[in-house]
Amino acid sequence: VLAEGNVYEIRRLIDRHPHRIRIDCDNPGPVASALAREGHAPRHRRMVERLDPFALRPAEFSILLLVEANIGINQSQIGEALGVSPPNLVAVITRLIKRRLLRRSQSRQDRRVHHLHLTPAGAELLAQAVVEVDAFEADLSAALTAQELRVLRKALAKVSAR
Repeated sequence: VLAEGNVYEIRRLIDRHPHRIRIDCDNPGPVASALAREGHAPRHRRMVERLDPFALRPAEFSILLLVEANIGINQSQIGEALGVSPPNLVAVITRLIKRRLLRRSQSRQDRRVHHLHLTPAGAELLAQAVVEVDAFEADLSAALTAQELRVLRKALAKVSAR
């Protein structure tokens, strides 16, 4: 199937014929970006729905994962890893602290730096949310063949490196 038209028409063609689409254009970058954005919204909504029973937003879930994997990580390191500006990050972290999922500790070396740690309640909630998110990701992956997953991972790694 040769795709012609705007991004929404192309997206509908991809949905109907996922293994038989070819897109020819002079500048494929913007088309690929638009298709990725268009395809991201429904998956993001489903992720939000999966995290809703835990009263977590995707950004909060990501922060909890980072804190778990990087004991004592500080706020600026989290902001850098997630690409979130400090004012936006402070509000999210403050919510997690108020919910007693995270705690802050002041650095002994630099009093301006605050390290973050999961509380026992945060670790328990995160473990439950991870089970749900893993099931969600397995469900998404089940729609793809092993070859398609390899291509997707390679493409995402390439885009992330830019």
